[in-house]
Parts: sequence; C-alpha cells; structure tokens
Amino acid sequence: MATPLETKPAKLAAIPRGRPYRVKDGDDWLSVARAHGINVQYLISYNFDTLNTREVNWYLRHRVGCVVPSPKGWNWRFSSGANPGIIMIPPDDGQLVLKINSFTYSIATMSWIDPRSGLPEHDAGSPGELVDRKLILGSSGYRFANFLEATIESTDTSSKAIRLLHRVAYEKDTGLYRSPSFLGFPSYPYPIKLEEPQYIDEGVVFRQTVGARTQSAELAAGVAPAPIGFVAGKILQKAMNFPPIWTELKLTIRYDGTYEGELVAHSLYPSCSYYERSPLMCLNLGPKPEACEAYERKYEYDGLPNFTRWFEQDKGWGAKSGYMPADGNPWGVTEPDPDVLFGQQPPDPNEEARHPRQYPPETWRPSSR
Repeated sequence: MATPLETKPAKLAAIPRGRPYRVKDGDDWLSVARAHGINVQYLISYNFDTLNTREVNWYLRHRVGCVVPSPKGWNWRFSSGANPGIIMIPPDDGQLVLKINSFTYSIATMSWIDPRSGLPEHDAGSPGELVDRKLILGSSGYRFANFLEATIESTDTSSKAIRLLHRVAYEKDTGLYRSPSFLGFPSYPYPIKLEEPQYIDEGVVFRQTVGARTQSAELAAGVAPAPIGFVAGKILQKAMNFPPIWTELKLTIRYDGTYEGELVAHSLYPSCSYYERSPLMCLNLGPKPEACEAYERKYEYDGLPNFTRWFEQDKGWGAKSGYMPADGNPWGVTEPDPDVLFGQQPPDPNEEARHPRQYPPETWRPSSR
C-alpha cells in the first residue's frame, strides 16, 4: 500500500479558536462538516489554512496524530487511535456556508437478439423508445444490460480556479445485468472493466465495459454422462462458437451540473439500444400504479447485417479493433473458456463491480494547457 504523500507547509498555520472535536473511527471531513452544519471546504481551511492535499496530510499526521491511511493509501484518515485526535469546529460567527453541489447521472445499453435472425435464442425485439429503470435492472427481455451510474459532489471556493471534490463514486447499481440464454442456461460473463475516474478541466469521466457470451449449446451437451457429455460439449463448443457480445459506456459529469453520455464502442452483434435518463416521468400501470424512472433511447444499432461477419467469419474473437461496431472484444479472448464444460463458472463480475466505489477527494485546478 502507498504511503500518504505529505508536504510541510512553508508557514505553519496557527491553531484556530473554536470547539474541540475528538475524531473517531468512521469519521471523515464530509461527515463531520455535515454533522455540524458547515461547509467541508471551510472546515478544512479553517483548521489548516490550506486546501493542498499534501499539506493537509502533513497536518493530519503531525497535528491531529492520524496513523491510519485511507484504503488506497493516498491520504491519512480519522480514527479513534489518532493522538491527540482533535480538530476545531469553527464558532458560529456568521461565516458563509457554501452549498455542496451533488450530481448523479446514469446511462445504459440494452443488447438484444433480433427475432428476424431465425436463431432459437432471441428477444422480442427493440426494448422501445422509453424504458423503466426497473426493466434495465430486471435481467429480463434482453441479452444483457450495461448500466453506469456515477456521482460527483463538489464545492466552489472563493477562487474560481479551484474546486474541492468531496465525493467521486460509481453507484451501487452500476454493473452487468444478464437474462438467461437458450434453454435457461446462464451466459458466460467476462470481467467488468470499470475504469478509475479521469479528472479533466470540465468535470470527471467514468467508463465501464461489460460483456458475456452464449454457452447454451455446449452446456446442454455437457449434461450427458461422461465421457460422452464432455466430447459432445467440445464438439458443440467448436461448432456453435459464439463470440463475446459487449458494450463500452462513457459518462462525463461536469462541475456545472451538466453531463454527457456516450456509447463509445460495441460488438458487431447483436443489436443494442443506448439510453439516457429522461426528464419525463413514466407510469407503471400494474396492479399498483406508481411513478417510475424513465430512460429515453438516444441511439439504436441494428446488428443483423453484421451477424455473418461476427459469427461465421469469427470477427468477434481476438483483440478489439474499431469502435461502433468493432471487430474483436475488449478482453482479447480468441476462444471459449475451456473450463466451461467442467462446470467451473467464472466469479460473478458484479461481486467486485456492483457496489459504490469511492475515490479520494481532490482539489481540482485547471490544467496549464
């Protein structure tokens, strides 16, 4: 694990007047600020007269006595073991409390097999122009869904050239959603590619790639007694050599509260529909009608013309080449996983990917470009 980076300030800040607060396990700057109804950037600056991350780390270690690093080792964090473990809560003297801006956005793709394909495994068709969030996350009516949801929380400082990020996170519903394949067999998921957020002048960029492949034919044959099942499974795995299907999403959340979603790349096959959160409200007309969260289709790809290239010409295997649509796949796999026939399913990729992923707060400054 990395050691938090520290820089001793050229001029040490005096210990400010105020009410002493003893930090404890589970505390962080944001939780303490919110508990006392003040702005987090003001709280840090009031204690140390700086927003420089390395200088703040120096004060946390040498003045507050923090000894526990953050999970990735980039910063010191509060704990009950800090000695003396004291920060100062500013007195209520009319200081301006700045508003924390919090922005959460989500985008998605739903990949589906066109019934015109004539394949025994297909979907009803396009999911439609307007879909409900519950449908996207429901693992039914499509081959798989790629759902990307992220949040940034930030505060402007008195300088227009500085912005403090309090929270940067992939939210818990981010991940891969799969419906059962032909004969009810599960598809084979590939590891989710969830990239570290990229900090740019305008905001924060999030990326996620997900994908899977149909394995029904070999699994169906493999249920026969050994060694017949294994041999038949290997034959069908070769004959019904379905490559991976996948999509790559990019979400940029800007500091001004606007966002930009993008379907960056996808496989040659099958068809896929790209959605963004809609300002419209849909209505669930089930037994208990309720308002629901709507997603509006922004783009749709017809994969049927590329089926032959993807399957019969084996252009879905190998390293990714191109964008929309792209030959190959993001994992560079050239054949099915041989362990499939032995019932060794890969770990659920969402065990690692589908949970809130927090990233260290940063002081943002524009680049020198």
